[in-house]
Amino acid sequence: MIYVREEESEARGGYVLVVKATKTGEALWITSYRRLPRSEAERDSEIRRLLKKGRS
Repeated sequence: MIYVREEESEARGGYVLVVKATKTGEALWITSYRRLPRSEAERDSEIRRLLKKGRS
């Protein structure tokens, strides 16, 4: 599961939180938490890459 939170302020950019779950779905854990790039083009590219990765 990938959770993306974009900030309203362009100066902040937003964050990406990647969460994995056990096969039973009873437990979750965070595998990655990082800041998105501030540049709109870089941020959009990163979000597209993550969403594509999350679908496969």
